[in-house]
Amino acid sequence: MIGLKRVGESFSQLLNVQEMGLDYVKIDSAFMADIDFNPANHAFIRGFCSLAHTFGINVYADGVKRADHQDLFIELGIDGVVSHIEVIEHLLDD
Repeated sequence: MIGLKRVGESFSQLLNVQEMGLDYVKIDSAFMADIDFNPANHAFIRGFCSLAHTFGINVYADGVKRADHQDLFIELGIDGVVSHIEVIEHLLDD
């Protein structure tokens, strides 16, 4: 039988994000690189966005190279993108 111990240890650090008073976080570009082919990244991003939004924190995707991913990002809960062309562009108008 294979298991993983101390799973909550690293995740508990995410809860400290609430106390930092952040306005936004950027998801690392590694999660964006294979966004078309990796459903595990979808689950992580969706969950992370949900947690961040609970704390009133916006989430931006870093290293975005394709504009045609906009619908996917909206579906996953991403608030905007950071790319080489535009600095930060909100996907959803308030």
